[in-house]
Amino acid sequence: CALPILPDLVNKSDLEIAKTSWDIFLKRNQSKLVDCMFGQYKSTITCMECKTTSKNFETYSICSIPIPYQKEIEVFFVHSNYEKKPYRILLKYPNENHLLSDLKADIARLLDKNINSIVLAIGGTGNISIITNLSSPTAETIKKLDKAYLLACEIDEQQLKITESKRKFVGLKTVKRDKNGNITKLGIARLICLDHNMTNKEIHHYLFSKFRFIFDNSWPFKITPPYHSLSTEKALHELSRKYPQPYILTLTVQGDTTKDTFIPFDDDQLLSRFSTTSEVMIGLEWSNLPDVFEFDIFKNYLNYDPYKQNKDQKNVEKNFVDITDCLESFREPEELKDNDAWYCKNCKKHQPALKKLEIYSSPLIFIIHLKRFKGPDNTRWNRTESKITDMVTFPIENFNLTPFLCNKLLPNQYFNGQVEEEKNDQPAVYDLFGVVHHSGNLNSGHCISHCKHPETGEWYRYDDEKVQKVTNLDEIITDTAYILFYRKRV
Repeated sequence: CALPILPDLVNKSDLEIAKTSWDIFLKRNQSKLVDCMFGQYKSTITCMECKTTSKNFETYSICSIPIPYQKEIEVFFVHSNYEKKPYRILLKYPNENHLLSDLKADIARLLDKNINSIVLAIGGTGNISIITNLSSPTAETIKKLDKAYLLACEIDEQQLKITESKRKFVGLKTVKRDKNGNITKLGIARLICLDHNMTNKEIHHYLFSKFRFIFDNSWPFKITPPYHSLSTEKALHELSRKYPQPYILTLTVQGDTTKDTFIPFDDDQLLSRFSTTSEVMIGLEWSNLPDVFEFDIFKNYLNYDPYKQNKDQKNVEKNFVDITDCLESFREPEELKDNDAWYCKNCKKHQPALKKLEIYSSPLIFIIHLKRFKGPDNTRWNRTESKITDMVTFPIENFNLTPFLCNKLLPNQYFNGQVEEEKNDQPAVYDLFGVVHHSGNLNSGHCISHCKHPETGEWYRYDDEKVQKVTNLDEIITDTAYILFYRKRV
């Protein structure tokens, strides 16, 4: 039989258009599956020339939502513990409204650090500048970097105790001079926090404490008590006794072309001669030391991906993209122009237009498909593709979908008129009961699933013929999650 023809619905309300569209759909598709698993989209197209609007309501059983495109910024993160190599991280941020304060919060969350212990700075050749204005957009900062780099330094707990009025942030560059006088740069410049009133001797002790693990691990002499058990002062004294003048400390004011100032080992307060806002750099040159002391750890950094799911990772809050970000991206207007221009019945020609797609109503079983694959040229002979591997977090229970729905009721409830009007105020809350994971790419890969038992409420992992009980729910939320199955609370 012929398909029913949609009547003229110009100047009709959303309810009338939705109801008519749903009734026509039911004439060919009425079943229990439709009752449980089908909802409606609302599509609105507006002509950008005459503002004529067209509305259309379409049914769906699987809601495919995009993963928002994210920009990247390179950040070098320096741990307060110098035994750990610095991280080179490509941090993702969603849009032009992302601020440096957001970036700092992202770093703290992704690396599980105290946000108050992180300081942002711009590093360059021989200088480091603290970023004091965190309200600047991240994108603008990238444009200004040029040959410089963005630095995020972690302040240790000892320095966090210094009152803010006495904190003096100082750049630190380290080099090593060999027996032939050749100088090797030891990694990127770092940032340290000192007390403005520290004595020169205290500066020496503090800097040595940051590097003494090198000597603790490789001390070639047997002494009692062992070298690693000595206090900082005694360990530095012992090092200087065995290897006279093992290092030199110098201080320069950034931008000053005069000779570096030597920092002697005394009780003078050289640092206090400069204001707390002046940009000061300390140079640390190691020399007169044998090769038994290994400094190569400072030459390199680690390329670290904080978004990659780790078997030992327990805190899913470290992840960046949330399912709500995807739903927000889903309903963002899309501009139709050029070859995609819309034919406007009022203008009688193709015109640029704005198209907005929304979820008008959600079904009892709400299936979300994360659009991880992009195939620009998927033909039989030339198949190219890319997969979005960003982590997307999603709630396992109590997922309130209400902010993303035009209508909170199920389609069969809304259109049959069997529900009292006040029930429309009830939120649309869903619970997860299944996830399909995909590893690999579009050409090849493997799928596994996690499912919740309807009676016991326990989760199980299904991998072909292998079935295992899930003891840690964190393994359900990974960067391979592909299709999500939610059930509405009724």
